[in-house]
Amino acid sequence: MDLLIYLQVAPIQEIRFVHPMGKWVKTNCTGSLHFDADNHSNGIVIDFGKESIEKATNICVLIEAIPDQKLGGLTTLVEKLVRSKQKRITFFFNGNHTALEKMVSFSKAQIHKDLTNVEIQKVITAS
Repeated sequence: MDLLIYLQVAPIQEIRFVHPMGKWVKTNCTGSLHFDADNHSNGIVIDFGKESIEKATNICVLIEAIPDQKLGGLTTLVEKLVRSKQKRITFFFNGNHTALEKMVSFSKAQIHKDLTNVEIQKVITAS
């Protein structure tokens, strides 16, 4: 894996700015980049994410979503991921968000639902 993307869809007061997987990736996947964004991220952050996706070839996407939240700029990031045909992408989707789940389902990537951090680590290590 050369890029870990952490996307959150939640009310602003529930956004976490650090995910436990970020530290694990830094320790166990040296050379991997880590990018995170949420449904409140501004255009500069979203554009950086799109550039990171263009440069990467093996991408893991962690999504944590709360239902009935607006997606904001995350829509364009997820569309970029779904349309990336030459990339190896694995989605880890925790939570529920009908629109976002539908978008991700159009991808030909592996999609894992509601895994623990340990289970995610096993999938990443095996790939």
